[in-house]
Amino acid sequence: MNLLNIKKILLAVAFLIPILFSSCEKDIFTGVEEKSTTNNSLIIESNPSNALIYLNNRNSGLRTPNSLAWLQDGVHTITLKHELFIDTTLIVALNGGQEAKLIIDHYKNPGHLGKLSCSTNPDKAAIFLNGSPTGKVTPYTFSGLMPGKHKVKYTFPQHRADSLEIVVIGGSLKSAYIFLDDTTKGLYYSTNNSKISTDFTYCLAVDSSNIKWVGTEGEGVIKFDGKNWSAINKNNSPFPSNVIKSIHVDKSNRVWIGFDNGLCLLNGSTVTNYSAQVKNNMVTNIVSDKTGNIWIATFSGLTKFDGSTWTTFTRDNSGLHSDYIYALAVDKQNNLWVGTNGSGIAVYDGASWKKWDITNMGIGSRLGDIIHSLICDNDGNVWAAHMREETGGGIKAEGGLSRYNGIRWSVISVPQINTQYIQSMHVDRNNNKWIATKFGIGRFDKSNNAALFTKVNAKLQLNYVTASALDKTGDLYITTLGGGLSKFRRGNF
Repeated sequence: MNLLNIKKILLAVAFLIPILFSSCEKDIFTGVEEKSTTNNSLIIESNPSNALIYLNNRNSGLRTPNSLAWLQDGVHTITLKHELFIDTTLIVALNGGQEAKLIIDHYKNPGHLGKLSCSTNPDKAAIFLNGSPTGKVTPYTFSGLMPGKHKVKYTFPQHRADSLEIVVIGGSLKSAYIFLDDTTKGLYYSTNNSKISTDFTYCLAVDSSNIKWVGTEGEGVIKFDGKNWSAINKNNSPFPSNVIKSIHVDKSNRVWIGFDNGLCLLNGSTVTNYSAQVKNNMVTNIVSDKTGNIWIATFSGLTKFDGSTWTTFTRDNSGLHSDYIYALAVDKQNNLWVGTNGSGIAVYDGASWKKWDITNMGIGSRLGDIIHSLICDNDGNVWAAHMREETGGGIKAEGGLSRYNGIRWSVISVPQINTQYIQSMHVDRNNNKWIATKFGIGRFDKSNNAALFTKVNAKLQLNYVTASALDKTGDLYITTLGGGLSKFRRGNF
């Protein structure tokens, strides 16, 4: 390249450089942009406070009392949302760096008060609102109520008084309806309508003072005198557990309590822990014989307490055929009947043992040898509940009910009652046999007529019945696994 051409190129580059810099100055922002927004602010308060603030239909994330700053000149939409009131929307105009304040009092706006419709079945129940009588009866609608929680209570003759808590919302109508429980035939006690501490009741006994002692699945023992409830558990006594498996009142009115891991005696207000005497085992049943001995069934044998000495019978040291015991009963001759888990029934007369099972009962093998409950009726018959036994390969034993009349065994088949899932049995002083099942409670009267009571035709909240007992007035109390405690009034069963 010659010298003349090089000079031409240099002149061209020198000419282009100012043009490039001039173009860049137009594209690059080097100053501060001026804002047209004016610094308006708005303080917002409400009664009650804690309302969520929406600005121009967008959630600000702020709650009252609070303030909004850097608001542009112009019109702004402010909406307050509160869980107890209808939404409140206001239009606010701001300009020129204005500082404004907005106060909204929901309570002073009649449109922000609520309504409550009260109704019952049956009608004409007296209405109490927040603990005070209103002088009104159902059905009735209250207007102008302050938003928030309100307690409504209804009373009606020969029906259980009942109540519920309703949250009234401003500007809206709430309903408070209750079906009142007719107590002329019976009633039930649950955690929703009484001071019973749990709905999972498992076993039951009545003492000579007509106090009901209720064993529960996890809340210890409940004492009920017909009006007042109290609980005895690990928190206030030397109980080894709060899971009660059996309960028995002896002839001295002492309460024996069997746990999933031990045994206690309640004598007045004194609790004595005898768990060591049963080797901390599950106590499945407790009975007294006619001489005052206490017999305790466990999963490690049978224990006898004569008032001073503890004696344990096992398959290794006696004629007992199994150490896994579910049931106990004492007959008129003071023989002890022992129901086992898989070895049928053992009978002890104080000196020798006799065994009954599917090989010698003469009723076939379909009922099986798991005896879950035993009772001796007023006529001298022995009733045995055989538990249904299922294995991975199918049904090993159907389960059912059998009866021994002193001569022979027979199978008791009753279409009304499912006897394959019997939880417990008891005989009342009228010689009614009460059969607690998963499907309700069955009854054989003294003429052996059968009936089944369920949540459909009786005062049961749940059909899973675990035990029953007749109190001193003739009322029948029933424990259920999840449905609390039920009572059938005398003459209504």
